[in-house]
Amino acid sequence: MNEHELFVIAAAPVNSDDELSCFLDLLKAARIISNIKKCRVRALIWGSNCRDYARHLAETTGLHVSASIQEELFASPRQIEAMVAAEAEKTKTYAVVFDHSILMCAVASAAAMSTGSRCITGVESIEIKGERILFNRAVFNGKLIAAEAEDDRRIFLTVTTGAFKKRDDLRVPGNGAVELLPAGASDSRMKITGLENISADDCGLGGADVIVSVGRGIGGEENIKSAVELAAIFKNSALGASRTVCDAEWLPYSHQIGVTGRTVSPRLYLACGISGAQQHVAGMKESSLIISINNDRMASIFSISDYIVVEDIKTFIPLLIEAYRKR
Repeated sequence: MNEHELFVIAAAPVNSDDELSCFLDLLKAARIISNIKKCRVRALIWGSNCRDYARHLAETTGLHVSASIQEELFASPRQIEAMVAAEAEKTKTYAVVFDHSILMCAVASAAAMSTGSRCITGVESIEIKGERILFNRAVFNGKLIAAEAEDDRRIFLTVTTGAFKKRDDLRVPGNGAVELLPAGASDSRMKITGLENISADDCGLGGADVIVSVGRGIGGEENIKSAVELAAIFKNSALGASRTVCDAEWLPYSHQIGVTGRTVSPRLYLACGISGAQQHVAGMKESSLIISINNDRMASIFSISDYIVVEDIKTFIPLLIEAYRKR
C-alpha cells in the first residue's frame, strides 16, 4: 500500500453469514465516503472464524482485507480498540467505519481518544455540502437531525443498522489480498471457555409481508392480543415490538425490531404506539409502506411514516378490526 494514499477502513467482527451481511452495509457507507474523498477502501475484520470470510471478501470485492484471528476479541473491547487504532495509524486514514452498537461505540470513542481523532456515532446518512462532508444523525429521539461537518481530523464513526442497506456493486479493480494480523496479548482477566449458538424463533419477521409492531403506547401486556388479532387479518404477517415492550417482558426479545434486534423491510409496517426512537427506526425504515398509530401528535415515528393516525391505540385497533369484519 502506498503510504501517501488516503484510506477509509470498514471494521467489524465477521464470524457468520449474518455478520458478513452487516459488514457489507459498512462497506456501502465506506464506499460513499471514498467516492467523495477520492480515496481507497480497506477492510478490517476479526474473530475466531474470520479467515475464510477474509478470503471471500478479498476475492469478491477486490479489497485489501486485514484479519485478526483471536477468540478473546469477543471479550476484550480494549484489545479491539488497540488493534483498530494501530491499523488506522499504519496508513493515512480519513475515517474508520463501525456498525452502531454499544460495543463499537465504546471502541470508536476509545480509539478516537487514543489517536487524537474525532468520534461521530449513529450516522444515518452521508452527504456533501459545499466542499465538506456532512455526517447526519438523529438526536432527541429522532425529533431533530444533527449534521456533523468534517474537519481536519481523522474520524471514527458508527453507522446505524440498515441505514446503508441498498448496496451497489462493491467490487473495486484488483484481485484483493488478505493480511493476517497478530492477535496480541489480552489484558482481560476473563477467559472464553466456549461459544454456543442459541437458536431463537424470529417469529416470521424475516419473511413477513406485513408486520404489526407494538410499543409502550399499547398500554399493557393485556392489550397485545388486539395487535395479534390485527396481524391475523393479513396473510404472511408477523408481530414485532420495540425494545421497551421486550424489556417489560410483554413479548420475548425474538420479536424486537431495531439496532439491538431485527432489521426488517416488509411491504407494510404498522407501528402501534411506537414513539420512534432512532434505535427502533433504524430497524424498520426500509419498509415499503409505513402506517403509524399514536395519540402523540409530535411522535417522532410520524416523520418517516407514509400515513399517520392520531388516535389512542386501545380505541383505534378494535374499531379497525370491527370495520374489517363487517366488510
